[in-house]
Amino acid sequence: MRLINIKSMVLEEFFGHKIPPYAILSHCWGVEELSFQDIHKSDRQSKRGFAKIDFACRQANFDGFRHAWIDTCCIDKSSSVELSEAINSMYSWYAKAAACYVYLEDVTSSNSPDETFGQLEKSRWFTRGWTLQELLAPQDVNFYDKHWRIVGTKKSICQLLSKITHIPQLVLQDRSHLKSVGAAQRMSWAANGQTTRLEDIAYCLLGLFDVNIPLLYGEGEKAFLRLQEEILRVSDDQSLFAWDSTGLTLFSSNYGFLAKSPAAFSFAGAIVPIPSVLGVHSFSMTNKGLCISLPLLVRNDEIIGLLNCRQKGDFSSIAGVRLLQTSNPSVFNRDPHSFVKYFGPDEVAEATNHTVYISGNQPLYAPWEIYKTFILRRIRGDVPHDYIFSKAGSMLFDWEDDNAGTNIVRTVWERTLHRCRLAFGLYDKIKGHTWLVMLLVYMEGDGTFTHFTSTTVFLSNKAATEEWNHLHFSTGSHHCEDCWGLSKDAGFKFKLVERLMLNQKVILVDVRMPPRESAETDWDNQRYSI
Repeated sequence: MRLINIKSMVLEEFFGHKIPPYAILSHCWGVEELSFQDIHKSDRQSKRGFAKIDFACRQANFDGFRHAWIDTCCIDKSSSVELSEAINSMYSWYAKAAACYVYLEDVTSSNSPDETFGQLEKSRWFTRGWTLQELLAPQDVNFYDKHWRIVGTKKSICQLLSKITHIPQLVLQDRSHLKSVGAAQRMSWAANGQTTRLEDIAYCLLGLFDVNIPLLYGEGEKAFLRLQEEILRVSDDQSLFAWDSTGLTLFSSNYGFLAKSPAAFSFAGAIVPIPSVLGVHSFSMTNKGLCISLPLLVRNDEIIGLLNCRQKGDFSSIAGVRLLQTSNPSVFNRDPHSFVKYFGPDEVAEATNHTVYISGNQPLYAPWEIYKTFILRRIRGDVPHDYIFSKAGSMLFDWEDDNAGTNIVRTVWERTLHRCRLAFGLYDKIKGHTWLVMLLVYMEGDGTFTHFTSTTVFLSNKAATEEWNHLHFSTGSHHCEDCWGLSKDAGFKFKLVERLMLNQKVILVDVRMPPRESAETDWDNQRYSI
């Protein structure tokens, strides 16, 4: 841990029990902040951010400290290892500080306490995600206005702070009570928090739940999912599942059991967990989703998963969320359009316990649920060829070439028939003819590939291809059974391999051309099937 020596303004490094008493600064970042690289420069005072550091050090000296910690200059953010260590240690650093100085640059204290407190309520400091732990962790917190005049302490304005943040006064007065607060309520305190980086809305909550995770900037919403997964690993608090996606659009809604951001807990400030009777974990993360033992309440066409949590003060009912069935009787989705509801003793008595899976946190109508993704990987042959993959017909949902030349096809997954139709062309750039290929790919209900059949059609030139397209895609009365019907073996070989890429199953397709495919072969206007 690096600390500023307030006399010399030099950074000094300490470890473990050798860390001296220090004061710590909490503030909102602005322009021209003094960084780790700037602190030793001769022109450091020319930066606007120096004034905050200078005051914090002066105040620390006045309060009898020799060292201070300030996030802008005490962390070398050019080192990802050091940044990760700092963020995972941040809560404890604030908790161990002898004093915390909160600088409110948008508050000007006046002779009227009501006016000052009115400004305090609107301060940007209360909207930032990182400042939540900076309020909770230190025991002694002093608030200063833009002119560094004292506004109050955490103890003296505790009631106002509770009103602004919705954090109970008992927790503000003594951080040890944080352990008795459920996950949903803690998340609700961060519901309106804002961070510059999307991932930080998860990282700023690590200390509140006493967990640690690696930092992966660039992962976006996955950071908050990883935070919740880590909480599940050490806790049996089911209030973590009592969130609400009200106000989110269809494609941003969840249907797993984990929320996408703390905003989903904005209403959950009064939800409290019911301790597990067995005192053991009743859930775990698997490749099918969250495996959890739940009482299921079946009412008409509704299935309700009952949770071990309730409204504060209500001991007669428990929370429940609506689940959606899938083709697998043990796998469910969470209904993104339903609210958390509460159910009384009679309804709870009707429920029966089940071990079920709640599938993962992707959009309800994500492309990989309606469409299956294929990657046409390579073409091989015994003789040199000039074939390339080409689009084959309007039945394809999408087609694109990536930088590596890989052809990606997403085609409709006919889930009731457990199959999808993959159609593509093999176009010879030199000779101008095309092989059309149709694969019927069969899958189980969860999308696992089982087997396939294939059919091929030869089109000798561009005119034949245009005629085919007109016949099949411009004439509504035409039927393709004869066109794709069985014929003599053309000698194609196809290999389909299932892979997991970017959290979705894709199928890689390799093509081996017939041994007879050469310049001397005359396939003119013949149709073949294998």
